[in-house]
Amino acid sequence: MMQFVGRLSLDLVSAELRTVDHLKAWLADSTLEVEGVSCSPRELAAARRVAKAVEAGALAAARSRRPPDDAVKLLNRAAAMPPLTPRLDPMTRDFSWQRPTVSAAMSEVARDALAMLGDPEQRRRVRTCANPDCERLFYDDSRPGRRRWCSPERCGDQARARAYRARHR
Repeated sequence: MMQFVGRLSLDLVSAELRTVDHLKAWLADSTLEVEGVSCSPRELAAARRVAKAVEAGALAAARSRRPPDDAVKLLNRAAAMPPLTPRLDPMTRDFSWQRPTVSAAMSEVARDALAMLGDPEQRRRVRTCANPDCERLFYDDSRPGRRRWCSPERCGDQARARAYRARHR
């Protein structure tokens, strides 16, 4: 799973959610660290819809446009669902989620997306990767706000290598 795009909601957009097991793996590997959640094909379909709505809103933000109304409605509905409930074990002081569900995790994702899309400063930091072979959405959390690639190590290195080869032909 790729977690370098800078936001929980954009990480979901980058995830390959082909099966229930892919969704379970994403939930465990995401910044939410939700493990042991049961997941049905219906919940997988709902997670895919949330991902598509985030993608539509983020693409609009990257292009300085309004997000599509249907995407906003879906994100608002998902965000209105009860979120994950944190729990700290009093003896071990281990953190966990109390009875986590896919719906609660998608509520967290939708809340992250709404916070990002609803704040002009955050919205202007949503970008598409400058690598023409990638075009992944990412959140530019760099101080100057001039990041061009989803990952400096991946796409940035490829772009620099291409530029170097072009200069030395």
